[in-house]
Amino acid sequence: MAAVKAVYFIALVLGALFALQVGKKWMTTSLYFEVAAIEVLGNNHLPTDDVRNLISVVKGQNIVTLNMDSLRHAVLSHPWVKEATVKRALPRTVRIEVVERKAFAMLEGNPNVLLDEEGVVLEATGELVPAELPHISGDTSETVTLGRVVAGEKTLRALEIIKVVSAL
Repeated sequence: MAAVKAVYFIALVLGALFALQVGKKWMTTSLYFEVAAIEVLGNNHLPTDDVRNLISVVKGQNIVTLNMDSLRHAVLSHPWVKEATVKRALPRTVRIEVVERKAFAMLEGNPNVLLDEEGVVLEATGELVPAELPHISGDTSETVTLGRVVAGEKTLRALEIIKVVSAL
C-alpha cells in the first residue's frame, strides 16, 4: 500500500512539473501576452513618446519575458525622471509611472543649465528661462553633466540659500 502511495505521489509531482513547464512555454510564446500598449503616467514636462523611447520594448514583444528592473533603470537614466515604476498590466500593457524633477534654478554659464533643487542638471539651454526661476551666476568654468549633481560647492550653497529664502 505504501508503495502504491509513493508511485501516485511521484506521478503527481511529475505531472505538476510537466504542467508548469507547458504553462511557462505557453505564457512566453502565446500571442495573448504580446505587448499591445505602453502607457505613460505622471509625465508633465517629458513627452510620452520620449519616455516610451527610453525602453527597448516594441509592440508584439512577449510581456512575460520583459525584465521590469532593467526597464525601470532605462527610464531613470533620463535627467528629468526622479522616480519610475514599470509594471505589467496583464495581459498586454506595460505601464510606466514617472515622477519628474522640477526645474528649480538656472545656472548661468556656457551653456546655461536648468537645475532641480538637489543640483541635478536637467537640461542645457541656450536661452534664458522664465523670470520665476532664480539665476545662479559666478564661476562659469564649472563642469556640468546632464543627469548628475553639479560639482561646484558655491552652486550647491546657492541652491541651499534659494531653498531657505523660498520657504519664507
